[in-house]
Amino acid sequence: KKRTVNFVASRERVKKYFFTAIPLTALVAFNEIYYRIDQILLKHMTDVSSVGLYATAVRLTEIWYIVPNILIASLFPALAHTSFKKEGNEYGKRFKIFMVTLLSISLLIVMCTVFFFFSFIQFVYGQAFIEATTVLSVYIISLPGSFISMLIMQDMFLAEKKWKMVLFSFCTAAINIVSCLLLIPIYGAVGAAGATAISYNIVPLLYYSIKLFNK
Repeated sequence: KKRTVNFVASRERVKKYFFTAIPLTALVAFNEIYYRIDQILLKHMTDVSSVGLYATAVRLTEIWYIVPNILIASLFPALAHTSFKKEGNEYGKRFKIFMVTLLSISLLIVMCTVFFFFSFIQFVYGQAFIEATTVLSVYIISLPGSFISMLIMQDMFLAEKKWKMVLFSFCTAAINIVSCLLLIPIYGAVGAAGATAISYNIVPLLYYSIKLFNK
């Protein structure tokens, strides 16, 4: 005997999921913008060789994103547990420890990269890309802000502040675009790297300044 299943969609539930997805969709869109807009603007405002050197610096920096991804995946559940139990003081302590850990690791990576970037690029890409060292030495400065931003996003997600997450990404994208338009015509690929470093670091700094001021 053929069995049939009657599927009935709940209009209220569909509406709820639809409006819940709007901020997350906007978040993904702004993330993609500030991840790639610098390379797009650089391509239209300079030559192909500058884009190639810049892309080299981007790849050598983004490989380090695996560090916060691993740490957040393994350690953040302990932080989330205190949040769900509404243990405010314990959550704050663990959050600060987590943030200091990410910041320390990122600064260590930045210092090692700045000191050894010539050998690093020569080993990975060869002598032909040695000119990318200057771009890398500037772009790598974006790493601390990137690490902390990942943690901030998780913090806001736990607090169900989805529109604040969107605002955070929008501000990063906006500052990145404006900085690129100002710096790329003057400094080329180095200017694009500087614009990324500025936007990635200034938004987390402003976020914590406002957060501390409102306490």
